[in-house]
Amino acid sequence: MKPILSKQDLLDSISFCVIVPTYNNQKTLKRVLDSILDFTSNIIIVNDGSTDETGDILKQYSQLTQIHHPKN
Repeated sequence: MKPILSKQDLLDSISFCVIVPTYNNQKTLKRVLDSILDFTSNIIIVNDGSTDETGDILKQYSQLTQIHHPKN
């Protein structure tokens, strides 16, 4: 009989990366990133030339891999 793994044990046993594309998402970006961080810190954020406060929010997540395009 196989042991049953919890969801967290299952997530810990596999390697994965979450890619978050963003463009002018200042209203939801922090909430999205914080919820992903509950599961993994292996996150790549692609800022596609945002012109709102997205860049300022991303400064709070300097530990994450970020790619910034100057223009959408």
